[in-house]
Amino acid sequence: MRQKTLDVLEFEKIKSLVANETISDLGLEKVNQMMPATNLKRLFFKWKKRMRLLKSIISIVYQA
Repeated sequence: MRQKTLDVLEFEKIKSLVANETISDLGLEKVNQMMPATNLKRLFFKWKKRMRLLKSIISIVYQA
């Protein structure tokens, strides 16, 4: 992704805000490695997978 686009999106500022919320070194490392997604199809696939996982977790919590 072009630097100008990242600057317009204030991506480094957002990463800094997220980094301040991490509670582990691993979390901080992951934030530092973050880059915006450019492959929409892959992004949608990952999102769908995470939504299914979240739905499963919610159903387990509310069954208890």
